[in-house]
Amino acid sequence: MSAHVAEEPIAQKIRRAFTEEQNAWRTAGGIARATGLPFEEVESFIKEHSDLFTVSEIAPAGTPLYRIRTNWPPHPLGSPYGR
Repeated sequence: MSAHVAEEPIAQKIRRAFTEEQNAWRTAGGIARATGLPFEEVESFIKEHSDLFTVSEIAPAGTPLYRIRTNWPPHPLGSPYGR
């Protein structure tokens, strides 16, 4: 299902939230705040595209931490994240 993830605007926003810091671990709430997306939408995206994320073994206060994997599909028009 993640083959077309790069074409989704939500995917671009979520990836951008991670590129602000190298090797960043983020909570779904932190991603939602950084992107302006609703928490439920971020959480749903992470669940639907779980192959794109690593989940930390440590969960502060029971809140999972996520990091994007390096195998995130490239954007079909080039990388808008380095601009």
